[in-house]
Amino acid sequence: MNQWIPDALSSLEAWTAEKGIERQSIRRILDGLAITARDEIAGHARCQRPKVYFPDLATREWWDREEFSWSEAIEFAAPRILEELESAGGVEMGETEDSSKVLGRWSVRYLSCMGRPDRENAKAFPMTLQALAPISGATSAGMTYFSVIAGGTHILPHYGFTNAHLRCHLPLVTNERSRIRVGEEIRTWRRNEVSIFDDTFEHEVWNEAEEPRVILLFDIFHPALSGFEVDALTLVMRTIRQHHMRPHWRSLLTGLAPGKIPDDDQSVPKY
Repeated sequence: MNQWIPDALSSLEAWTAEKGIERQSIRRILDGLAITARDEIAGHARCQRPKVYFPDLATREWWDREEFSWSEAIEFAAPRILEELESAGGVEMGETEDSSKVLGRWSVRYLSCMGRPDRENAKAFPMTLQALAPISGATSAGMTYFSVIAGGTHILPHYGFTNAHLRCHLPLVTNERSRIRVGEEIRTWRRNEVSIFDDTFEHEVWNEAEEPRVILLFDIFHPALSGFEVDALTLVMRTIRQHHMRPHWRSLLTGLAPGKIPDDDQSVPKY
């Protein structure tokens, strides 16, 4: 577990040296990697359970949309985003996403995964990606996807990946019987009104209506992070993604023609 951390630290060391960046400028990132490597997260994140933790970031379950200057623009774009989704064929209700934590049916259509764009889907959603572009991290911080939860579905309590991100929901189709709990507070979505929360608190979702609930989900960087810290986290996420994908790459490489390489980041990973 966390075998990616030495590689992440090496990448950060090389990056700070190349750019002439003081280590103090990314102290929270370095401290967080150390806390995570020592498996000391529980002693720092009292009510949260991230897999990767960074200290000294403001902590609360729900964030006010008025705190984010981009919220009005993405809400204004919501009807056109729904139109684009419908024109692109919607989200196929196939195999349930992460069935271990879902009672019912939940499917997604990715625009980016762990900060890596889905190039095929990107071609189908130019307007959506244009609407997300002004939002720092919306397609690079973590996950970006359309999420469809069928009626009668319960997504069981779970926790997000890191407190360096906040999670955003833009509801495109919803109803009064679709609810989300973050921490102790349960809320319903309002169509075309963005909700922002820290998903490293325990959270769960219900859709007790007959019709599906449809949202555009995207992560953003925590607003307290500096530009240097965001750049450092982008390097860290790339390392995590490469480690996560290595088994997939290995299976691909055994069947690839000579000279063909997987399409990810800028190079084939080093084993």
